Amino acid sequence: MLLIKHCSACQAVFSTESKVRRRCDSCKIVRAPRPAEQTRASWKRKYAKTIKKRHDFITARGTGCESCGYNTCVEALEFHHIDPSIKEFALGASAFTKHATEVFQEAEKCKLLCSNCHRQVHFLEDQKNKTHSSPEVKAVMTWRRNLKMKAIAYKGSQCQECKQVHEPYVFDFHHIDPNVKEFGIGNNGNIRSWERVKKELDKCILLCANCHREE
Repeated sequence: MLLIKHCSACQAVFSTESKVRRRCDSCKIVRAPRPAEQTRASWKRKYAKTIKKRHDFITARGTGCESCGYNTCVEALEFHHIDPSIKEFALGASAFTKHATEVFQEAEKCKLLCSNCHRQVHFLEDQKNKTHSSPEVKAVMTWRRNLKMKAIAYKGSQCQECKQVHEPYVFDFHHIDPNVKEFGIGNNGNIRSWERVKKELDKCILLCANCHREE
């Protein structure tokens, strides 16, 4: 619906569908788009602020992992919803752009777990709730799982930072130099041939999820 308004700058009559517009075409302010570098810098500043808010929130909570007691690195601590049915939003970095009261109320529904324990909880839940899959899907899942086991064995079967042996789902493959990274081993890397995966593995070190967060 068109609205008839008076321009706040020149008082000319103009029509618009906007309820908030106050100026006519002749007087409206056209803002030049910001350069890409400025936009990226602004995004990085905002992201850094949300990371700091998350860091401060976890520190104020005063606990480490509520399962194993890990408290070495705040970045390796994650919020796990005890009852997913009442989850309103995930408490990742982006959640800390919300009002502090909302974040606090959501955190009350959660346990604080380290990345290693969080993966274990979700792995066990997935195993418990796993639905029947077609033979084709099962075959692909088995192949991907076996390839990851082979990759873990190739890299020594233990975290190269903490020297601990973990369950396969806890391990990550961390590229030492991101500039030479061609693909991620843990995701789409598993659909490639072993020779290509092995070549990519030579650029990586094997880390548990906690140590990966500490990097």
